[in-house]
Amino acid sequence: MAETSYIDSSAERLARQVGIATPTVRIDSTATPLAYTTYRPDTSIINADRDETPVIVLSTGLIETLSQSELSAVLAHEIGHIANDDLRLISVLLMPLIAAETLTEDEGRTSNVFELCGHHLSFIALIGVSIFSRGRELAADRAAAVMTGEPAALASALETLDESATPKPTADLRDHARSTNAINVLPTLGPANSGTGPRSTHPSLETRLEQLRSLARS
Repeated sequence: MAETSYIDSSAERLARQVGIATPTVRIDSTATPLAYTTYRPDTSIINADRDETPVIVLSTGLIETLSQSELSAVLAHEIGHIANDDLRLISVLLMPLIAAETLTEDEGRTSNVFELCGHHLSFIALIGVSIFSRGRELAADRAAAVMTGEPAALASALETLDESATPKPTADLRDHARSTNAINVLPTLGPANSGTGPRSTHPSLETRLEQLRSLARS
């Protein structure tokens, strides 16, 4: 497919710019626009094993929504995360969140006590993830702007993805855990402009766009 060839060549070129090995790009047949980097491409759960290689996951919904320049900018954002070693760092923070999801997902076999513990653990973990994640998203945006030389392309991609988001999560979106929401290019479990609360995993869309406008002017 022409799309796959363009994605692979873009990933190779961008990785070479920042001096890292070319990551594998996996296409997920999900209608919801998704772009994130993981050590375990078959699931949304992150593993911090240093022997594993990062894999960038792009959904068909994202590929069909974005232009080639916007798609390249999103790839650059993900490669920026890899170059900054964000995946390994956020993996450590996400472990309690994943544990909490495990406690609360199996309703048939967990007691109210375990469910309550899971909710409390999830809340505490999400606060820690949020504080770290917002800063790393802005850093990855800056890296993408430098790599592509087109801050406007990433800004356009973020706006396009925000406009295409549905008010309520679709069935395939609900299949993605809160841990995926924390590492996706845009938040998947809430509006992109909600980056003001203590549990927000991403800066607000306006904050990200303002940074990219500033980079475009410089």
